[in-house]
Amino acid sequence: MQSEGRTGSSHRSAMTFLAGLLAIWAVATSMTAARAPKEFTVIVLPDTQIYSQNYPDIFLAQTRWIVEVAEELNVRFVLHLGDVVNSGASHEYQYVNAKAALELLDEAGIPLIVAIGNHDYDDEARTRGTEMFNKYFGLARYEGKDWFGGAFEENRAENVYALFDIDGEKYLVLALEFGPRRAVIDWAHDVLAAYPDHRVIAITHAYMYFDDTTIGPGDSWNPKAYGVGSDAADGEQLWEELFSRHPNVVLVHSGHILGSGVGRRIDVGQGGNLVHQVLANYQMRSMGGEGYLRILRFRPDQQVIEVSTYSPYLDRYLEDEHNRFTLHLGQRAQASAHVSGRIFDETTGEPVAGARATVYSIDGQLFGGLGGDGAGRFRVTLPAGSYTVRLEGDGYRARTVELDATRAGKHNLELPLVPLPYAHVQAQDIAHDGGWLGWQSGQLTFVAAAGPEGRLERVRVELRRLVDAVVVATWELYEGKGSPGALLVDTSTLDDGSYEVLVEAVDVDGMRAAAELRFGVRNWQILADELLPPQEAGWFGTVRRMLTSGQSSGWVHRTGAAGDFSGDGDRLACTAPCDDWLVWETPRLVSYAVTLYTRAVAPIVEAVFLEGSVDGETWTPLAYEVERGDLSAAGWRRIELKGEVPPGAEAAYFRLRVQGDGLGDDVLQLGRVELRMRYGE
Repeated sequence: MQSEGRTGSSHRSAMTFLAGLLAIWAVATSMTAARAPKEFTVIVLPDTQIYSQNYPDIFLAQTRWIVEVAEELNVRFVLHLGDVVNSGASHEYQYVNAKAALELLDEAGIPLIVAIGNHDYDDEARTRGTEMFNKYFGLARYEGKDWFGGAFEENRAENVYALFDIDGEKYLVLALEFGPRRAVIDWAHDVLAAYPDHRVIAITHAYMYFDDTTIGPGDSWNPKAYGVGSDAADGEQLWEELFSRHPNVVLVHSGHILGSGVGRRIDVGQGGNLVHQVLANYQMRSMGGEGYLRILRFRPDQQVIEVSTYSPYLDRYLEDEHNRFTLHLGQRAQASAHVSGRIFDETTGEPVAGARATVYSIDGQLFGGLGGDGAGRFRVTLPAGSYTVRLEGDGYRARTVELDATRAGKHNLELPLVPLPYAHVQAQDIAHDGGWLGWQSGQLTFVAAAGPEGRLERVRVELRRLVDAVVVATWELYEGKGSPGALLVDTSTLDDGSYEVLVEAVDVDGMRAAAELRFGVRNWQILADELLPPQEAGWFGTVRRMLTSGQSSGWVHRTGAAGDFSGDGDRLACTAPCDDWLVWETPRLVSYAVTLYTRAVAPIVEAVFLEGSVDGETWTPLAYEVERGDLSAAGWRRIELKGEVPPGAEAAYFRLRVQGDGLGDDVLQLGRVELRMRYGE
């Protein structure tokens, strides 16, 4: 019994001890969970201008969705990158539409900070007038909010900041005007310096470019090109003069730029902090953007922001690397590498203007494009380390090079690009748009070019006949290893139809380039007179359907019995005795063919005369050959008289004359007349 008592007592003691451990573990776990910052979300709305103008339902779909998922995703605030509307103050309904969408966030208590875009200014940034913007999105919507920090100017909301404490992590959101002025930048310096313990997220409408660089001289849509003032700062200036100088800046987000509308980069601030810079603008897609917005999912325990791109309107994500990626926070450069150099043409040694270079760290982070002067020279500051650089240039073969920047300090790189082969062709002295030269006649001169010089293995130029876009015949115009130059094509030797000149260049590495120019040949105008009888046309009376320019009065039309006349149901006959003629106007006549139906071949041929004239007054006989056809059951034989105008002769008029006794419609009937003329040169 005592033994059993000791055993039961030990069991109870063990259970009590285990319960105590579980209680301690539960308390420790709850304390750890309480200390661990929660994941939260920031939503970014890129340019909504087309929604406000034409598709307010898409704008509403975006903000309704944000409200619906706000609790689930722990949405702490929403950022609008500017261009809320499209037409400034000239179409106030757009502001009404925008307010209807965005006030859903206000009603749900979700903080919204709005940057002003160039289209939000009263006159679309010709000046800095913002009466309409401040009427709908002015300071009144910020004042009284515990998160609102302040503004640059009284009664104006183009430059504001907000302060957020998210589970013990402090954030400062800074919204700057389009092309910030010098005074605004000075104010922003003071704001950022006043909150050194806050992570800074900055938004401004125009900052990043689609080539992963910041907006600088020569870039399209640079704020300096608008009317907002000569001191408007572009992306390069904002980085150099503001964002790089504050160690608490972690993210700069912008919109505005067209092209691909996406881009990102990482730069090292003066304090060694890595600053993420991101571009998003989807207005070039259908319906002004298809409703795509950015979801920034902050995971404090992992020190990352997971960025995704989603359309509540389509319920669809964009999955490419430009629209789904991860930004790493808290990274600092222990040492910096200052890399400069140039990208040049391997064959000429000349800088490659407009060359693009994108830098990736070995763990796959995109550090962005190399900032440069637009003439092949570049400079960039990176955390000391190893990188890969993707080099691209229009007309050059892309390549990837390894960049060893593990040593802090200055590095100079000479990066060659190999030019791709090129081929061009154009018509001399003929204006044309695109690859269609139009219809041509006579002699044509084509200027064909290929290159680069010294790297060509083969160049070939062909003239090709096309029928229904299929090549049916080919003529070689040039073959060699140089640039072909001027090439003559005499279209008078070609049948009418469609043609193309194809230039093909192959370089020493087997890379191929080709160019083509299509044109039509229309050397010949065919006048085909079926000798149709007149036709009654109601209000228009009797319509004459023959194509003659003159005729004698002794002709009569004969119709029907097509089976006796090789299927020809409309014919012309003269009344006996015959002394009649038909005249056609035929500028630059080349050849002629006349169809006759007769029961007496020999005397008919002797009675039919074909003649040409320059002025329609004096006539010259034209020779012809006789081709005899089949004899019908009714005894009619088909005869064709064919001939050509002699070289050097001219025939602006063609006359058919019939003269003789006994040539009535029971002996001779006239069928189709076909006259072939050259188009004027």
